[in-house]
Amino acid sequence: MSELRIIGAKGDMKVEWNPDEVAEVEVARKVFEENTKKGFHAFCIDDGQKGKEMKKFNRYAQKILLIPPIAGG
Repeated sequence: MSELRIIGAKGDMKVEWNPDEVAEVEVARKVFEENTKKGFHAFCIDDGQKGKEMKKFNRYAQKILLIPPIAGG
């Protein structure tokens, strides 16, 4: 089971999917794409490794973290 977490102002949201289930993958892909279009940064975090920024959704990623853009002040 893979998971995508979105860090946001209202807390975090989690989406889980099985890479072999097309419908679940499409839901996760849609959430990923909607948020990256809003400026969120995506990081692939597998097996406790340091996160690597990703530009495209990877259905086989173990964990994806979406972080909102940081506004300067």
